[in-house]
Amino acid sequence: MAGFPPGLIRDWQDKRFVRGFLSHGQAMRGQRKMIIKVGFLSVLFQITVVAVNYAIFRSLHVDTLGWWDLVYIIPAISAIAMIPSGLTVTGYAKAYVLLLDTYGVAGSAALAASLLFAVLVSLCSLYGGFLWLGNRDKSEGREYTPEMLPE
Repeated sequence: MAGFPPGLIRDWQDKRFVRGFLSHGQAMRGQRKMIIKVGFLSVLFQITVVAVNYAIFRSLHVDTLGWWDLVYIIPAISAIAMIPSGLTVTGYAKAYVLLLDTYGVAGSAALAASLLFAVLVSLCSLYGGFLWLGNRDKSEGREYTPEMLPE
């Protein structure tokens, strides 16, 4: 299993990972409203990611891709990016190039789109990092009680 972080395999082997995953799932029992809310927000997030990619491809004058094509392709690329070994920017770009080739998108346009998307994600992450750093002091030393957990 080359490419997997050694700690991840060790966790799978002694089942701590699976137990932890299942205990988090059990904690969500009875949290129907929260599950629906999170599901809705997840779908909204994926639609936003598709919309950003759609705008990128339109700005690159790629007319062979329609909205519905990207609704299938972009989540597939995102799923590939979640492989435990993780994909680098190069691997992410390869996924764009390979999956979009079947839609007649030139490799250079797919590569440009993947890099533009990576830059946008990096900028948003950097902004979020600054927000986190600014608010970190406010939450240090805070005790969490069961009342603070969602319904």
